[in-house]
Amino acid sequence: MTPTIIVPLNLTFSEFLKATLYLAIRSKPIKIWFLFGIAIGTFSFLSDTVLSPEPVTNWYSPLFSFLFMPLFFICFFGIMGTILSRVLYKSNGKQFKNASYQFTHWGIDKTGNDVELSIPWRKVIKVKENKNFFFLFTSPNDAQIIQKKNFADDTQLSDFRRLLEDHSL
Repeated sequence: MTPTIIVPLNLTFSEFLKATLYLAIRSKPIKIWFLFGIAIGTFSFLSDTVLSPEPVTNWYSPLFSFLFMPLFFICFFGIMGTILSRVLYKSNGKQFKNASYQFTHWGIDKTGNDVELSIPWRKVIKVKENKNFFFLFTSPNDAQIIQKKNFADDTQLSDFRRLLEDHSL
């Protein structure tokens, strides 16, 4: 018999930002934009050094032209990610505080202030785990964030991992 596991959810903004940026950095669109920035930087570098009719007199100009676009994308997505995370956290703050997840043989129930959510295991398409969180994906861009620190003990954490394995996740 599968045990029922109850995990509280009290996500601070700092933790929410870490989880959001972790997911964003690993998303395909962000990787594509970053590779696009590297391609633009490479083209700019080549046009400054190889295709330029005049010889390059300083070393830092081509280097700056190569690094500008990737660094611009990193800064832009970092700042915009932080701003959007802040807006999302402020507008939906009740979903991240004073709530709890209940994991059963059927699926996931999330309850709390103004939050009632039930997700059967068949709707969970992927699970990722890092040092601080479990991410249970219900679509390619939507994940439930489970904080590891909120498990009662290591036994409950290993029971949760076993529950995920039982459902082939």
